[in-house]
Amino acid sequence: MEVQRLTDVEQLLLLSVLRTGEDAHAGAVKAVLEQDGERSSSLGSIYVTMTRLEERGMVESYLGEPTPERGGKARRLYRVTPAGLQALDRSRRIWERMWRGTPVRGASAAGGEAGA
Repeated sequence: MEVQRLTDVEQLLLLSVLRTGEDAHAGAVKAVLEQDGERSSSLGSIYVTMTRLEERGMVESYLGEPTPERGGKARRLYRVTPAGLQALDRSRRIWERMWRGTPVRGASAAGGEAGA
């Protein structure tokens, strides 16, 4: 079975789910994506992408326990599957290989990052 390719948004969402841990609901994933991934996204687009990732076998979703602060409604929680981890690892290896030996130009004298 060939490992599937991921878009940058899919990679960031899978990493956000992993960083969020056990309570990986869309709101928590959105917060990690915005803070650590420096990527703004609506909850709607997160749900759409997570559904696509689930259809491709990269994540699993399940309903958590009902919470009193949500009026008894259960949250949809996500976890990355082994296939999702494999695809993330493949993406990481490709990016590392591409960056290795690439001269970075355009960094400011003050120590800024190129492309930032």
